[in-house]
Amino acid sequence: MNRLGIIIDLSHCGPQTTLDAIECSVTPVICSHSNPIAISDSRRNKSDTIIRKLAERGGIIGITGWSPIVYRDDGRRPTIDDVLDCVEHVLGLVDNRHVAIGTDICFDAQPSPEAWAQVYGSEGRDPEITGNLGSWYGFDTVLAEGLESLTDLSGLAERLLARGHDEETVTKILGLNFVTLFENVLAAAQQTSPA
Repeated sequence: MNRLGIIIDLSHCGPQTTLDAIECSVTPVICSHSNPIAISDSRRNKSDTIIRKLAERGGIIGITGWSPIVYRDDGRRPTIDDVLDCVEHVLGLVDNRHVAIGTDICFDAQPSPEAWAQVYGSEGRDPEITGNLGSWYGFDTVLAEGLESLTDLSGLAERLLARGHDEETVTKILGLNFVTLFENVLAAAQQTSPA
C-alpha cells in the first residue's frame, strides 16, 4: 500500500491492529472518521495513546459527527459542540497538523428513511455500538445536531473560530491537513515507483 500511494485508514480497526499499522507503515496513516475514546466511550473510537502515536508518525485523526461515536452516555443526541469537544481534546494531545474533520457524510448516497430502517432497524446494524443509544437515535439523528450535512461545515468553522482558534488552524482542520498528507503520500510513492 505504501509503494502504491494508498492511504491506510484505520477507522474501523481495533486498538492493537491500529497500533501495529501505525508502526509498520512507512508513510503516515489516518483514522478518517473516529473520535477520542476519552470523550465518547465507544469501541469505534481511539485512545489517547493511539492518537499520540498516529501524530508521532505524521498521521491524522478525522473527527466525525456520527452520533453513536460522539454520544456521551447522557441520554441525549450529541450536538456540534460535542464534536468540537472531540476536536479540542485531540488538539490538547497533538499539534494542529494531526486533526481534521472526517464527516463520514455521503452527500449523494443518503438512504430514504424506509431503506435506513430496513438496514439498521431499531437497534442499528451494530447493536454493540448503537444499541444503547435510546429512543432518540434514528434516521433523522444519525449525525450530531448542527452537523447533519456538508453545508453545516461553515458553522463548524465559525464555532472553531469562536473557541479561539486562528484561521490557519481552522483551515488545517477543515481540509488542508488531509490534502497535505495525501500529497505527501502520493509523492513518496512516486519516488519509490520504477519509471
